[in-house]
Amino acid sequence: MSIGWFLCPYIRDDGPLGRPGRTCAMDIYTATIAGDGGAWSETEVLGDIALVKVRASDTTLATIASAVGFVRVLAKTALANSLSDLTAVQRTAITNKLLVMGYEQTEINAAMGNTLALWRAKTFGDLLSLIATRRRKPRYDAQTDTILLDGDAQTCRPVSSVDAEVV
Repeated sequence: MSIGWFLCPYIRDDGPLGRPGRTCAMDIYTATIAGDGGAWSETEVLGDIALVKVRASDTTLATIASAVGFVRVLAKTALANSLSDLTAVQRTAITNKLLVMGYEQTEINAAMGNTLALWRAKTFGDLLSLIATRRRKPRYDAQTDTILLDGDAQTCRPVSSVDAEVV
């Protein structure tokens, strides 16, 4: 079994009572992950995105990584892993994804630094903790039949909690 950390979207899921809601899109793979004897856990972050840790076979992780809207967050597994081998291309891709999700360049720089050398001095856990700094409270808009993420900023579930749940 292997470990992978992913960013994936939330999808509309109107529950059994027809109440508008959302669910982490990783749920699409729950049966496959369970079939591997694996597990997954998530925390909601900015941008209608979940940060998800998955334990599954390499084949399942590759399938998830190739799914539309799913992004594997580097090939790291442990929070203590160094980012010393991070490339400029990876740093740019991560930064661009975070900006699209709603993070500000100033907060990215404050957490990770503004040079590749400073990023390389950080850990994978530092990066994931930045991603899990906040989320927006969702609300249902009956007039447009949509779920909006324009509410107050809320604290995310800590990365350490997600990490500890999938070993």
